[in-house]
Amino acid sequence: MALAVWDLAQTPQSAQRLLWLFDYDYINNAHGRPWPDQLRYAPWIVSFGCLGAVATALCALPKTRRAAVVALGAVAVGFTFFALDKFLLELSPHWSQKHLLATYYQMRQPDERLVAWQMYWRGETFYSSNEIYDPKLPREEKTVFLQERNVENLQEWLRRHPSQRVFFVIERARMPTLQSLMVTPSGKQSLHVVDETNNKFVLAVANN
Repeated sequence: MALAVWDLAQTPQSAQRLLWLFDYDYINNAHGRPWPDQLRYAPWIVSFGCLGAVATALCALPKTRRAAVVALGAVAVGFTFFALDKFLLELSPHWSQKHLLATYYQMRQPDERLVAWQMYWRGETFYSSNEIYDPKLPREEKTVFLQERNVENLQEWLRRHPSQRVFFVIERARMPTLQSLMVTPSGKQSLHVVDETNNKFVLAVANN
């Protein structure tokens, strides 16, 4: 138990190993995705680990065994509430695009499209109800640009939709590259972030 607690609490980002029990995280290296600086769970994890260790040790003594079993169950229930009602709720805005898509639907006009460029997470498709990759759309009107010719296809789509306001959901690090790919001077100048509450993705908008 001490080794497990150490593995989960040695750094703020170590808690991601607990997160991986709940989701499938696309990661590029052993360190995982960027961790929100303000979220630290080591005190919680260490506290539950210590309480669990004490309750487990007391199970060895006949006089305290009944109470220790109850205490161990209480620790398990408490840790479950922590994991589901605090840990996941606080982290989900940084691993999901749900609130970014909510901002898009609040800000957009009916004919303003959402573009997902170089996004591998699929949340943008789920939370838009497949609006951006609807099989009913002609291929040239789908706004998911990934893998082969993603730059060329994005720029061709932008050229076919001049003088329109366009929203983009992208990874934070790709924002400068996206600005360089805008096909009009107004697009390059007007591109800006409208929701950056997620530490991995942003919602941006431009007047193409």
